[in-house]
Amino acid sequence: MWIGYWNLPNAVTLLGMATALVSMLLAIQGQFALAIVGLVFSGICDLFDGYAARKVKRSAEEQAFGGQLDSLNDVVCFGVLPVLLVQSWVKTPLLFPVFAFYLGAVLMRLAYFNIHGTRETKGRACYTGLPVTSIAMILPVLSLPIQGLPPVGQKVWFGLLLGVTGVMFISKVPVPKPSGKAYVVFPVLAILAVAVWLIQFRVSMIHF
Repeated sequence: MWIGYWNLPNAVTLLGMATALVSMLLAIQGQFALAIVGLVFSGICDLFDGYAARKVKRSAEEQAFGGQLDSLNDVVCFGVLPVLLVQSWVKTPLLFPVFAFYLGAVLMRLAYFNIHGTRETKGRACYTGLPVTSIAMILPVLSLPIQGLPPVGQKVWFGLLLGVTGVMFISKVPVPKPSGKAYVVFPVLAILAVAVWLIQFRVSMIHF
């Protein structure tokens, strides 16, 4: 009756997509703190859909389908969402070249990974280039210091942030694949980032 494969890993992936969609709508409405919280949550979903995939028995075709679904979802959550969030924040056409480069880097990075996967480096599985999911921590953390900057400073900061991150996506630098403690450390860092942004949201509501 339905195309595709419906299982726990794919459900977690789609939960991340739904969260990203809500975050886009929040960003358009100017609710940047909540939108960034949604970005972080999408990152957590991406971290744990892989964990769920390793715990659920799936056929080779189900695994291939899940990989494609995850890759397409990454374009939405960690490509389109950050661009829309930043543009809604700074409201300028001047960063279009940076946005185009960043999104192109996301697509190139994911296409490369779909073909080559991870590679063994010094006895450890490593990604080639920074995983696109890292923007779910980079943007929330590095957006905090700019709130006191003038509008021009914010535009420059975001332009550099997305530009440098895009370069790191398509670099050939090996990045160790998260494992073990990473499933504890990353969520803890994410919770701290969410807490700070929720405080920011609370303060903005009080001032409003």
